[in-house]
Amino acid sequence: MNTETPTEAANASAPVSEAPLDTDASDQNTPPTSMPSAPSASNTPKAYDAQIVSPAGYKTLRFGQDITAEIREQFGAKEPDTGDESCYYLSDNTLTYNSTEFGKRASVLYQIIDGKMALIHVQGPNAPFYNGVRVGDSVDSVMATHDGQLDYEVDHYAQNGDYYNLIANVNFTVVNPSKDGSVLTTDNIKMTNDTDTLPIQVEYHIKNGQKLSQNTIAADSWSAADKDKLVGEVDSIDIGIPEAIYLIEGCS
Repeated sequence: MNTETPTEAANASAPVSEAPLDTDASDQNTPPTSMPSAPSASNTPKAYDAQIVSPAGYKTLRFGQDITAEIREQFGAKEPDTGDESCYYLSDNTLTYNSTEFGKRASVLYQIIDGKMALIHVQGPNAPFYNGVRVGDSVDSVMATHDGQLDYEVDHYAQNGDYYNLIANVNFTVVNPSKDGSVLTTDNIKMTNDTDTLPIQVEYHIKNGQKLSQNTIAADSWSAADKDKLVGEVDSIDIGIPEAIYLIEGCS
């Protein structure tokens, strides 16, 4: 990620793939076709549509799935883009959008940690998300979608508050929360149903906001004054396991 300017630095928590895109891939007005069907209900807590980014995954990849060399080759990546097998990204070039800063880019990236699919990064406004929120939507729509149950945190690279994050727990509640903001462990997580095997979080990266807190506001600690000052729109969305969500700079 280019972090030479304040605006670009603020987005450093969102991975960016510089790999060339397939010029034959569908553009932002042409959704992909001939994709495999969604994972069966027996493998996921809910049979989400495979063409929608969801707590199950997206298209052919599911959270927790082993990523083999054969799967990488399907994405045109014989080797990890970072050169590190422990953490890298795959670009889904079947759905793209035009960035004013970077040109044609993949709307969706997959983050692979220790050989398994750990996080999906949504950066294109045309990428469908399971709860209806899309890149470019207002923060009001995000808060309404989650009924205000989101943790607020100032972006690591934008301490003036122009960029901040809102985090929601999808299928679990937090017990014995740590006070230092460290990564959640199994001791802090209580799954809300017996069919899920992986805890999933959603992190919305918001731009054009203003600083509300020195560090964080917990989901149960919002004041009316804080909510009144909450402004901005969705710059990108991450969905995945807490280990990946809490990484500040993608794979670092």
